[in-house]
Amino acid sequence: MPVPVYHIVIKITYVLHGIGIFDHVSGVRGQWTYNKSGPLVLDRPGKMPANGQYVLWPFLSSDQTMTATIDNDINNILSNFSLNGGWFEQTEIKGSAANAAVSISTKLQPGEKKTLSILFAWYFPHHYWLDLPLDNYYTLLFNNVTNVGQSIGIDKYDDSQLKIIIKDILTLHYLYFNSSLPDYLVDSLINSASHMRSAMYFSNGDWRQWEAYDCNDVDSVHNDHQRHLPYILYFPETEKIKMYTWAKYQQNDGMIQETFIVGCMGNTAPYNQSGGRNMGDVTTIFILETLELYRWTNDLTFLKDMYPHVIAGIQWQLSVSSQLGLPEHLECTYDIPNMSQYPTTTFNSFMHLAALRACMELALIMNDTITYNKCYESYFIAVKQINQLLWYNDSIDTGYFLAYTGGQGEKAIFTDALYGQVLAFTYGLGPLYNISIMKKHLESEVRLADTPYGLRMLTGREPLTNPQDNSIWMGASQDWSVLNLWFNMDLDSALIQSEKGLNHVRQTLNDQWNTHGLYAGDGYGIGGKPWVTSHYGFHMVLWHLPFAITGQYTDLSKGILLFSPKLRSPFILPKNLA
Repeated sequence: MPVPVYHIVIKITYVLHGIGIFDHVSGVRGQWTYNKSGPLVLDRPGKMPANGQYVLWPFLSSDQTMTATIDNDINNILSNFSLNGGWFEQTEIKGSAANAAVSISTKLQPGEKKTLSILFAWYFPHHYWLDLPLDNYYTLLFNNVTNVGQSIGIDKYDDSQLKIIIKDILTLHYLYFNSSLPDYLVDSLINSASHMRSAMYFSNGDWRQWEAYDCNDVDSVHNDHQRHLPYILYFPETEKIKMYTWAKYQQNDGMIQETFIVGCMGNTAPYNQSGGRNMGDVTTIFILETLELYRWTNDLTFLKDMYPHVIAGIQWQLSVSSQLGLPEHLECTYDIPNMSQYPTTTFNSFMHLAALRACMELALIMNDTITYNKCYESYFIAVKQINQLLWYNDSIDTGYFLAYTGGQGEKAIFTDALYGQVLAFTYGLGPLYNISIMKKHLESEVRLADTPYGLRMLTGREPLTNPQDNSIWMGASQDWSVLNLWFNMDLDSALIQSEKGLNHVRQTLNDQWNTHGLYAGDGYGIGGKPWVTSHYGFHMVLWHLPFAITGQYTDLSKGILLFSPKLRSPFILPKNLA
C-alpha cells in the first residue's frame, strides 16, 4: 500500500494596531499607509521623541507569498485572516488606517526546513535631554524608515542582506559557543551584551548610558568600568568618547568627576553637568583605562592627549593619601555601607596600588622620570601601610585584609576588596601584593562570607539581620574566581563562586536580562531575591574571566599577544579577546 505524502502550508502573521479597540487607546498612535507596492508604514509626525515611523513588510523568496491590509477595525483584520488565511483582493484595504497586518506563507515538503521573515523596523530620530535637542545618531545614516528597510533589502524582495546580517551574528556567537569555556559562562557572556540596550548615541557624536534603569546618573566612571569590557572589545570608540569627556571635566585639583550627569537620588540634571563624590575608584580607573586603551589599541595620539590628565589625576590621588599613604575617607562603588566614614579601606587601597602601577608604566612610555619616581615611591609606601594597617591574622594559619580601619574595633571582612588586583591582572600589571597573602584573604572570604547566592558584601560589622551589609553585590563572586584563576587554582575550583552567583540568576530567578546589582542574603526573610538596582552592570566584571582563563597579556604597542591557558589540552578559546 503506498504511503501518503503530505505537504504543510506554513503562515506567519504580524498585526500592529493603533487606536480604537472597544473605545480604548492601545498600541501606537498614528496612521498606517499601504498600497500594493508596499511597504506598510506607520507615520506619527512631529518633533518629539515619540514621533517617527514604523515599517512592516515581509522578506519574500520565489516560493513564498504574502498578503497585507490596513483597517480601522482590528476585528475585520482578524476575522478575514481566520476565514481566508490572509487578505486578498476581496478583503484587503489600501490607503491609511489605525491598524495594519501582513502575512507570509510557503509550502513545506516532508522533512524540508525554511525560514519566513517579516521586517519590523522603526525610525524615531528625535531625542531631547530635558529641553536640549540631541537627535539620535542614526539620523546621519537614514532619512526615514523606508531607508532603514532598504538597507537590509526589503525593496529587492529577497532576504539576502538579512541572511548576511544573521550570518554575522552567528559568527560572533560561534566564537563563544565553539569554545571550551563552560556553558554557564558562555551563556552569561552572550546575554550580558544586551546591557548595551540602555545606551544613547547622539548625532553630535556623544555616546552616553544610564547607570541603570533605576538610576539616572550617566556614565559614572566606576559603574562604566564594571561593564566596559564588551564595549572596548567590539566598539572601542565608545570608550574613547567617554574618556575624552571625563578628561574635559576634570577638576582643577586633578580629580576626575564621578559622572557626566548627576541624578540617581534626584531629578535629571542638564546635559553634561558633571559632578559626583570624592571616590577611590574614579580617578584611579581613569588612569588604569588610559593604559588599557593604549595597550589594546596602540593609539599613541590618545595616550598623548590623556597623559596630562593622568599626571593631574596622580597629583590628586597622592594629595588624598598624604596622611596615611593610602586613600583617606573616600567613597567607592560600594556606597551603601558608607565606608567613607572610616580612615581608609582595603578596596580603595588596592585601587590606589593599581593606579600607581599604571602610572609607572605610562611614565616609562612617556619618558617622564619625575612622575615615575613619584609613583614608584608612593607605591612602596602604600604596600607598607597595607601591611601595618589592614592585614589581620585571625589565627595562626588564617587571615584577611580588614574592610577598613577605625570603627569600634570590629574586624570586618569585605568581599571584592581586591578588585584593583583584578584590573591589574587583566591590563598586564601583574601582582600588586604578596600572592600568598592575597590567596589567604580569598580563602577567608569563603570561610567567613559565603552564602548560597554568592559572597556576602560585608561581614563582621552588623548582625546578619541587617540587609545593608548582608547583601550579595554581583561583582564579588566573579572577581573571586578571576583572582583564583590568576593564582593558578584549578579551573573547576576557581569557577565555583562565579558559577554559583550567575546560575542563581540564570536558573533560579530566570532573569538574565534584568540582572540586579544586589541580591538579599539570608537573615531577613528574602534571601536570594533582588534587593537593589535593576538592569545593572555589576555582574559584567564576569568579562574578566575569559582573560584569566586564557592567561592573556596584550600590549599591541609592542606587538605582544601572549597566552597561558588554564585549560587542559585540547581546548578551543574565543579568538576575539584582544
